[in-house]
Amino acid sequence: MSDLFVKNGDEYLMSAGGTLLVAADAMYGPAEESTPEGRCRAAALADAILSVATERGFKSRDLFETMLARREVSDRVLELARKVDRCLGKDGFQVVLKRIGGA
Repeated sequence: MSDLFVKNGDEYLMSAGGTLLVAADAMYGPAEESTPEGRCRAAALADAILSVATERGFKSRDLFETMLARREVSDRVLELARKVDRCLGKDGFQVVLKRIGGA
């Protein structure tokens, strides 16, 4: 998981794939751990990440979304998150942020 989450002093840097895993946890985790607005924003972020990755060649969106919704924790989930990163490339996350109005 080290390429999805990188420890930098007292904080962690996340790749887009890592961000997607955190967003999925907010969307599908226990209701008391997020707000309705938080789940909505997480869903918009997840959709934008997966949309851009799919446009750039990610072919497992439906499978990955199903695994995330089931809160599956597996090597396969981590590998799919890494594939999202590879498909996004260097500028893909900037495209994602522009789509959701964050950049």
